[in-house]
Amino acid sequence: MTETAADIRHLETVLRALIKLIKAVNFYPPGHPALRSVLEECFAAFSLLLVRGSLTFSVRKDRFLLGESPVSPENLLLQKLATAFFARRLQHVTIMPDLAPRDLLGLVRCLTLRPPAIQKHGGVQEILFQAKITSIWFNELDLARLLLRKEEIDGQIAALDLPPPTPGTIHRSTKRQGGTRPRPTRPAPWR
Repeated sequence: MTETAADIRHLETVLRALIKLIKAVNFYPPGHPALRSVLEECFAAFSLLLVRGSLTFSVRKDRFLLGESPVSPENLLLQKLATAFFARRLQHVTIMPDLAPRDLLGLVRCLTLRPPAIQKHGGVQEILFQAKITSIWFNELDLARLLLRKEEIDGQIAALDLPPPTPGTIHRSTKRQGGTRPRPTRPAPWR
């Protein structure tokens, strides 16, 4: 796909909507109307880009790339988001056209975890698999292999004949200190 200036602007809009959703997830309780509204806006932004098929972009230490073109390199919020993705070992992102709002919410809940907690659970992709999310993939460049793995996982989910998980299935770890109070979490780097 040849990246046009419009494609780059659309990806910038999607990433800004993702930042807004991350902030909303950190601020509002699950099910809050404002959180639902932000989730719908973010999903709508992604849906516009996914009309032509899957979306793949790259992550560097301080920027996002669509093909070889940087996505708004002067935007400080996008730089912080890129740094957060990079710290979580996310270098290539592929979003499939069957993306659902609950998938976005699951991704954002996963991204709010600290990098050591993510690695302890096997990485972002493994956490998403456990949440039955197969529309968002990281660090897989071979689309054919990705589609085979997706079909395999979707088949396993269908074989279990389970109802789809609720959007709030991935939660931030809250270890107990002294057995009485939840340990305060440190803010994510993009806040």
